[in-house]
Amino acid sequence: MKRLFFLLFLIVYGSALFAQSKKEPTPYGYDILIGAKAGANFNKVVGEEWLQTYNTNALAGLFLAINGKRLGIQIEGLWSMNTAVSDTAFSGLYSQYFQAGKDSLATGKFTFHNFSIPVLVNYKLNQILWLQAGPQYTSRLGEIDNGSILEQGLSVFSNGELSAVAGVWLNIGKVGPIPKFNIGGRFITSINNVNDLGNEAKWRNQRVQVHIGLGF
Repeated sequence: MKRLFFLLFLIVYGSALFAQSKKEPTPYGYDILIGAKAGANFNKVVGEEWLQTYNTNALAGLFLAINGKRLGIQIEGLWSMNTAVSDTAFSGLYSQYFQAGKDSLATGKFTFHNFSIPVLVNYKLNQILWLQAGPQYTSRLGEIDNGSILEQGLSVFSNGELSAVAGVWLNIGKVGPIPKFNIGGRFITSINNVNDLGNEAKWRNQRVQVHIGLGF
């Protein structure tokens, strides 16, 4: 994980030096956009053992976009938090993993710190409005068992998660050295089964994210 952060830092820092050396965009509309963003992450776990309501948490990160006249590519490094709340079916199916004295538990709450790397294709409808789509890989930095429900050392969700991403990005400001504000929203759904408790039940994470950011 330290290597991922270091690699992202090198990419963003090197691109910042390059962007500062640019006086004007090329005649072909080619530009580099780097910056930071923060916002809200609404997530739920799709599966019979989980409450089907979105939980609200925070997200923050860095982005680097290399765009042509119509198409571009964007890579991000994002920290986010997810919350998962189980329903009564969870207790019935997974009570063998509970700590002593937790057998009658109806629901449980788990919180996760994640680091995600989306790699997105940008399609410019115009200079302001972009469509985005692509894959995202998420690694879990930490898992908090809020009620100390599970036996020590057990994890609810698998560490590696591959997702599909689709969204919109509004870039407010002219191309050039002046900072540009951006706002956006995206829908994210995991592709692989994220259940790590050894049961055949299939779980998927779903997220709706909104953000505001600043780019150069």
